[in-house]
Amino acid sequence: MNPVDDFQKQVALHTRVWTKFVRTQNQNFWVLVAFLPTFVIARLVVYNFPNLFLEIRGVHVHHLTYGIILLSIAGLWSLNITSHRQKTWCATLYGVGLALAFDEFGMWLHLEDNYWIRHSYDAVVIITAILFNVVYLSIFWKKILGLYKKEEESHTH
Repeated sequence: MNPVDDFQKQVALHTRVWTKFVRTQNQNFWVLVAFLPTFVIARLVVYNFPNLFLEIRGVHVHHLTYGIILLSIAGLWSLNITSHRQKTWCATLYGVGLALAFDEFGMWLHLEDNYWIRHSYDAVVIITAILFNVVYLSIFWKKILGLYKKEEESHTH
């Protein structure tokens, strides 16, 4: 094989891999972009307006409930969409739901009405770190784990 053809094949391969990476990373980016501000806003609202909540028949509806509902909607929606624009909106909705649900993660574990429990902060820090790694360091991790090479090989066959 002549060097020009080999070079063109390599460029085509890397273009396909990069295009696929950018396409999938876009959705992950919007999850992260929606997740962080939603968490901060939820904390600020609860701190500044502690009596601002929905109560139905004496039951305090925590924003964890809204998060689970949004996650459910985003999950079902994600199974039924194909357009890039809808995927972006779905990823954003998912990020908002994820933040609202995990902001009250400590309540999941202890089943008590203690909003300021440490586990919620820990969960949000861990999720933020994971999302940051997925969005900004995924090629690095694929190379470390040897998955990037396998992806390149699957495109050559």
